[in-house]
Amino acid sequence: MEENPVEGSKTKLIIVLLIVIILVIASLGIYLMGGGASGITAMEGREIADDIAKNWSINATLTGIQKSSNMDGDGRFNEWVYFYIDEIIITNTTKRAYIGINIDGTSSVRYSTVIVDCQPIGAFAIDSDKAYEIANDSSAIKSFLLHRPVLDIFSLGNSTGTPTWYIEWGYGSLIDGPQWARIEIDANTGEVLYVNADN
Repeated sequence: MEENPVEGSKTKLIIVLLIVIILVIASLGIYLMGGGASGITAMEGREIADDIAKNWSINATLTGIQKSSNMDGDGRFNEWVYFYIDEIIITNTTKRAYIGINIDGTSSVRYSTVIVDCQPIGAFAIDSDKAYEIANDSSAIKSFLLHRPVLDIFSLGNSTGTPTWYIEWGYGSLIDGPQWARIEIDANTGEVLYVNADN
């Protein structure tokens, strides 16, 4: 008995459709379990923040960056906050803008007028994902991360005259004594400037 060509084509089409559906469901499952999580790096968000800051003030100067969400990939976050200043010499005060950049490209802006002593960051070569990789290469940090600590601080500042990544983790409670780890990384050379962990 010969197979009907139309029924054979339908069977093949159904099989192909089932395979496609299975692949789509598997991909979606991997994404939802974190395999598709990517976040943005500090440099990726800075491109958007710089444009917003320049619209606020032609003299806007970046003085700090910090994470504003949980990490969504190694050194990548769903949101970063960028700190800019615009000095007004006449009144001896400083206008400051806080610009939040989200992974979807949306932004939030808030302003204040404060007297601050901030050092400009300028350009830096080591992005947040590379800084996190350098931190994980430290044996003290690697051992500390086995305790599954919370990532408390991930920021870029310039209080010493050198743009520096500050990364800090912690775990435990006040009752049993909190444990901390901190690393500071030169944002231009990648050199570890300081590391300490309660191991």
